[in-house]
Amino acid sequence: MMDIQKALKVSILGKSYSVMATHEDSADIVKAANLVDNLMKTKVEKANGASEEKIAVTVALQLATDLIKKQQKLDVYENKTLQLASSIDDVL
Repeated sequence: MMDIQKALKVSILGKSYSVMATHEDSADIVKAANLVDNLMKTKVEKANGASEEKIAVTVALQLATDLIKKQQKLDVYENKTLQLASSIDDVL
């Protein structure tokens, strides 16, 4: 079955954006928009006149770095889980 997408309105730095999303993804997109909005507001307060574009790129890099770090941690845990499962199989 195909998921039906609908326009979802989010606001970042007081600007409204329309994003196509499934019902299933809507809550996560709203959370993501709120996170981006809060990060950008924090950067704007500290930026001393930097452009919104520069702030957006900085926030994007921050989020991408966080994502990469979390993915690396997940990879380590997945490898440990596989090793433990293999050890359990060897014992059984």
